[in-house]
Amino acid sequence: MASSRWWDTNLCGGISELVETTAAHRKSYLQQAAAKDFTRIKSQRFLFNAGKDNKGQPVFILHNKNFYERSNPNFWNNMFLYILKELASQSEPFTVVYVHDSRVQLPSFHWFRRLFLFSDPEARSRLQSMYILNSSPGSNA
Repeated sequence: MASSRWWDTNLCGGISELVETTAAHRKSYLQQAAAKDFTRIKSQRFLFNAGKDNKGQPVFILHNKNFYERSNPNFWNNMFLYILKELASQSEPFTVVYVHDSRVQLPSFHWFRRLFLFSDPEARSRLQSMYILNSSPGSNA
């Protein structure tokens, strides 16, 4: 009998396959991130600490309006590595707010899924909340 659970289907890649490959890929991605110089990406301020929430925990803003180098073929991969590195360096619980400007192409669901799966398990456990805000056309988010 075929499984009807979405995580066991080829659409998701299958949980057993993910468990086997995630640890190896995570280590590889974190090594790549550690070796890269993100000075230019950091200066674009698409991911920044916006302060603390009412519990005193850091709030990070990820704003796609500041994605300046989208035409660079390695842009999404470099951004992926930068975010992995930044979130892995957090030692306390935090919140991420993704602000989507509708005039800029949204990263694919696969990209967000990959970011979550390959992030450090300890960083994932410290992620308290993630909010996705989508501005309407014509607004100044």
